[in-house]
Amino acid sequence: MNVEKLVEIYYAVDEFLKKFIPYMKKYLLTTSNKKPTRTCSLSLSEIMTIIIAFHACGFRNFKSYYIHLQQFHSKDFGGLVSYNRFIQLVKRALIPLFFFTKSLAKTQTGCYFIDSTAINVCNIKRACSNKVFRSVATKGKTTTGWFFGFKLHLIISEIGEIINFSLTTGKVHDRFPVENLCKNLMGKIFADKGYCVLQPSST
Repeated sequence: MNVEKLVEIYYAVDEFLKKFIPYMKKYLLTTSNKKPTRTCSLSLSEIMTIIIAFHACGFRNFKSYYIHLQQFHSKDFGGLVSYNRFIQLVKRALIPLFFFTKSLAKTQTGCYFIDSTAINVCNIKRACSNKVFRSVATKGKTTTGWFFGFKLHLIISEIGEIINFSLTTGKVHDRFPVENLCKNLMGKIFADKGYCVLQPSST
């Protein structure tokens, strides 16, 4: 990825965070026994830029991409940390990334497609022993079989732009998030038969 693209992404993210961070701090829960947090040489804007840029380049896995950044773009960031340390920092950017994606302008084309995909937390055989997502992940079923984790619901336009998205537990049926996802959309939306509501047969 060229430097101009990195700068473009960084500028958009940084301008968003200038308004979002004060808003987020106003609604954060406070605690009286705060533990000192480890300082980081990367700003939140840089962390988000690195994550977003990964999806705009041709690397198949994040580790190879991050090693590439360390080799060829170390001067473009304040101080790149090790790969393992960066993985720990990703969680700091999750909430800002969610709202940043929601805030992006969308092109209203009038033609949209909706679908969902399973996000596996672990093999379903190990679902009972999973500790990280024990209270939030659930078992669900897709056309390929049962899984344990979450569902990502996406609406894209005919030009491939993400219009809206939602993350639910694995057991949520595909049609339930549709109403919220389609708010303020005008036109036609296409989906597979899994989104059809079956009417009870009359006797």
